[in-house]
Formats: sequence, structure tokens, C-alpha cells
Amino acid sequence: MNKDPNPAIPLTLIIPPGEFLLEDLKDFILFGYYKSYSAFIESSKILGGKAHQLKGIIIDNSGYPLSFLPLQKIPSGTPVYIYTGSIGDPSWLFENLDLLRSDCHILLPSGNPGSFTSVKFLASLGINCGIEFQDDRIDWDGVENVAGYIFTSEIPHGIIEPFTYLLENYNPREYLDFNIALLNTPLRFLYVDEELNIYPTRTAMLNNRKTGSGKEYLKNYPQTKEYRDLKFKWKDLFMSLNPCSTCPAFRICLGKFAGGDTDLVRCRSAFSKILEGIENYKQNQTGIRVNG
Repeated sequence: MNKDPNPAIPLTLIIPPGEFLLEDLKDFILFGYYKSYSAFIESSKILGGKAHQLKGIIIDNSGYPLSFLPLQKIPSGTPVYIYTGSIGDPSWLFENLDLLRSDCHILLPSGNPGSFTSVKFLASLGINCGIEFQDDRIDWDGVENVAGYIFTSEIPHGIIEPFTYLLENYNPREYLDFNIALLNTPLRFLYVDEELNIYPTRTAMLNNRKTGSGKEYLKNYPQTKEYRDLKFKWKDLFMSLNPCSTCPAFRICLGKFAGGDTDLVRCRSAFSKILEGIENYKQNQTGIRVNG
């Protein structure tokens, strides 16, 4: 079994775009991070053609409903990820359907009980979306419901991460890190601010919990203790005999909910059902059993 869910690849830096950072970090893959849609529009005007250096766009609308966005345009050929608190007014979706279907990915918080119903609604409209898992605030019934929709629906629909990622990339002999699909693993993505302070996740950045700073740190990041500890963090669960280490679905979860107050019994049940759903889907597609 290949037990490295994050083989070495070039890092993607998520930055607040400005001419200085775009120039100083031009040797990295860059995503733009904006605290609002209006900030994205204003920055695009200022940067002009230099905005093409950005391989992705992140708009943080997490404190507001999606329908509050004064959506005007979405860059062609550049994926746009929008963190938002809820859908808001459904009629707004139909008014902006073409833009939202272009290359948008709407990410809703697991802490909002309506998020799991909302992503199914978005996907049914052909809008790509996902659930941002937030610590212990998990509606496990909602998780199972959305996974079942992705695995069994015969009607064309948009993707719902991380379930679509798990379905498309599952291999019984490999471990999967579904946080890759949510731009939420510091082994692939780092957040960087204007002062070149470095944060492992968006949540860490919003709470000012930096892991390092400076361009040299970024260049040497794959050799740092922080990187090595993160890369093999899942192994600690086996060394400490954590209940997650005996979960049959560990290969698609990697013990992401091992800390805090998560109901691990309920988590184990939900991810075991997800794993079973994936394997049944693969078997129905190929006629070959795929469980390891």
C-alpha cells in the first residue's frame, strides 16, 4: 500500500495579490486571496494583465450569504473558490447561474446545519461546491446524505467536495488526503500575508497563528520540522493507539477528526459508509471488486 497521501509537489501560495508579492513570489504557484468580492474587482483593475499570474482565486465571503455578492464577472479559465456562510436568496442563484457554472466552487461551512442541503441544491443546478469541515461541528447525518447523493444519483450534477474527490481518486492500495480538494492542507497550500508571514491554513491566518515568515522559509519549507511533522502526523495515531487507527475507512480520512470532542464512533460509522459507497460505485462501474 502507498502510505504517502501527499507526495512532494510544488507548493501553492495563497496571497493577497499586489505587485510586490507577485514579483517577489513569481517562482511559486500563486492563488489570490481576497477578503471580499469588491476587493477582488478592485485588485483586478489595479493589477491588469499581471493578474494572469494567479492560477486560482479565493474570495472570502464566509460571514455573509452567497446572495450578498454583487457578482459581475468570473475570470475565464481560472478556478474561483468562494467561502460563504449560506446560500441566502435562492432566486439570486438563478439570476447568476451562468457565472456560477463557469469555474466557481462554492464552499459552505459544516457548522451550518443547512449547508448539507444547500450543496445538494447547488450541485443539482450544475454548480460545483463543497463542505468546509470545521473542527467538531459536523452533522454526520448530513455527511452521509450528501455522500449518498454523489454516489447514487443518476442525474447530472456539479461536484461536491470532498466526496467527488474521494470518489474519483480512490484506490484501495493508497491513502487519500481529501483536504487537497478543499485547499486545506499545508503540505500543498500555504497562506502568505503582505509581510511574508506564513500560515498553514485559512483558519490559522484568520486567527494570526503563523508558522514562519520570509522568503527563505518558504523556499526551505519542505525541509522544515513543521513540514515533516505534518507529513507524517497520521502515523502518530498508530503509535498512540488512537481509535482512528483501527477504523476501516482510515485510508480516506487519515484521522482528521481525531482531536477535540468529535464523536469518533459516529465519525467511524459515517466514513465506513462512505468507503462502502465508493467501493460499491466502483464495482458497479467496472464489475470488479475494489476493496483492499
